[in-house]
Amino acid sequence: METFCEMLPSEKQIVLAMLLPPVDFTAMTAKSREFDGFTTTLLYSKFQKHEIIKVLGKSGQRIWGAFSLSGLPVGWRKGLEF
Repeated sequence: METFCEMLPSEKQIVLAMLLPPVDFTAMTAKSREFDGFTTTLLYSKFQKHEIIKVLGKSGQRIWGAFSLSGLPVGWRKGLEF
């Protein structure tokens, strides 16, 4: 049983595997359409791993263009209260 458990991915690996594709796809789409940068609505949810999303976005900007944390609509914080 220990060997099996040691083979399981860590929570961080699982989160990265789930978040990287949508952030990467958004970045590639922005680049292909010649946008100045990109952001993601994944940051809207208070249940997301914001720090990991920010790291993915910041690392992706070297390849795909500027990552913006300010692209969220006005009032998004108020929406988090619901």
